[in-house]
Amino acid sequence: MKLFFTILFIMFFGIVQSQKTFYASVDLLTKMSFNSTDPFNWDTQNANVSSLFEYNHSSVTITDPLRLGISLGWNINQKHSLEIGAHYDGVSTKSTFRFSSYQQYVDHYTPNVTKTKSRSQQNRFFINYKYSLLNKENKTSLSLMGSLGLVTRAGPKAVGDVGSFGSSGILVKDSIAFERENTSYTSNANRSFQLGLGVSSDIYISNKYWVTLSFQFAFSRSYLSFDKESFSVIYLKSGDVYKYEFSQFNRTMGLYFGVSRHFYLDNIFKRKDKKL
Repeated sequence: MKLFFTILFIMFFGIVQSQKTFYASVDLLTKMSFNSTDPFNWDTQNANVSSLFEYNHSSVTITDPLRLGISLGWNINQKHSLEIGAHYDGVSTKSTFRFSSYQQYVDHYTPNVTKTKSRSQQNRFFINYKYSLLNKENKTSLSLMGSLGLVTRAGPKAVGDVGSFGSSGILVKDSIAFERENTSYTSNANRSFQLGLGVSSDIYISNKYWVTLSFQFAFSRSYLSFDKESFSVIYLKSGDVYKYEFSQFNRTMGLYFGVSRHFYLDNIFKRKDKKL
């Protein structure tokens, strides 16, 4: 972390000294998250293990809300540029339980669809390298982008319970009850590296720069948090309890969609010189 901010300071100092090739950027991103039901393999199986309920796991979810970030860029020449920055990040998981439950107050069965969506809070620090494919003055450009990212979460390197919620009810009148619980955990790692590849485009309209759009896939096999969901089937007469557990591991990889606004420092300082 200290190294990252040291590099950021050096780049900012360089901007002050030589503004012509540097810019600052405000970034707004959203992310498509990837999750698995196995900690080591890409396993996204849905588990229909009982005739009393159905469980569905979503391996792809959209992380919300939009994430804010900042970055500093250096246009080395017309072909090559570097960016260094940071933004809020996270991983979303989504699952669904389907079952029928008995409603005692109306004396009939109703279908239940219980959807659960959880979101982990993380930070992402990155270095982007851009190679220009199309670059004409005051025209929309297109660049190929490679990235090295570091994703971190708060807390120690330990598995820990960070919160749970649940519900209960009757599946079969006077016979079978249920209890459902969702619990989120931190993993035994609190940081993860990513390798990314994508494209970036500076959008010009009527020869005027408007925004920069980016699309990037960042790969990592690691996860910094996971969720466990349980569904217990309780037979009231015999007292037997059958507990079914399902895990979702929140991979730090994802598809990032970004909208950025670059502010070129040479333009800012030129305006100040004109006023003087």
